[in-house]
Amino acid sequence: MAVRLKLPALVGYLVTGVAIGLAAPGFVADIEIAAQLSETSVMLLMVGVGLQVSLQDLLSVRRLGLPGAVMQMLAATAMGAAVALWWGWPARWRWPWRLKTRA
Repeated sequence: MAVRLKLPALVGYLVTGVAIGLAAPGFVADIEIAAQLSETSVMLLMVGVGLQVSLQDLLSVRRLGLPGAVMQMLAATAMGAAVALWWGWPARWRWPWRLKTRA
């Protein structure tokens, strides 16, 4: 159906998942299995997206994509740190290991 509408296959998968999810029978008895299945589904969706992106497409946007990706990581880190400070988490950070020096 998605192919006939000239939409990506992932759109079809998402719509099918929503349609089947709404028609699924009642309560899920095992929450742990449902959580594992949802994580697996997200991983498979990411693999599907990765398979649809070609190396040529990535190389064509590298001048915008690489700085954009770095800026996104820095912004997300800064926002996460700001929220952590706002929640009252300590602002100091220690290495998980200590370098031993000779006296």
